[in-house]
Amino acid sequence: MISYIRCNLAVISFLLQQPWISPSPLVVAGHSEGSTIAAKMASRSARISPLIYSGGNPQGRMLTLITRERAHETDSTRGAGVPYLDLFRTEMIRLHKKNFYYREYIGTEHNYFPLKPNGEPDYDRFNRDRVAEDWRQWLLTQPPLPH
Repeated sequence: MISYIRCNLAVISFLLQQPWISPSPLVVAGHSEGSTIAAKMASRSARISPLIYSGGNPQGRMLTLITRERAHETDSTRGAGVPYLDLFRTEMIRLHKKNFYYREYIGTEHNYFPLKPNGEPDYDRFNRDRVAEDWRQWLLTQPPLPH
């Protein structure tokens, strides 16, 4: 993961040197495993603001995979689509972070596909455009960054 972070920050550094790139705001978005990479990038670069953390597990991808597999066990209840995401939310509250907004997509799975009554994803209903539009609308409400 460290190599992803280093590589991505190097790409951002290169892009910010280009005359056609606006230096502010520098929005970084990550989904699933990429959300943890994006968050670590933001923690290492003061230039990144705002950050979109989507469908990630702050405890790591492996716990997501384990929980998903446990949902198939006969002696267990079905696992959440993104376990420990609420931990991330409560940690932001504990740290008194004010630049944090939480949006839930109830009734969808990890990649925002709605769930059928039998619990299977409905791949005929694509929700990512709706999610991306929600991100765009949220970004439009963010105050301009100081120069």
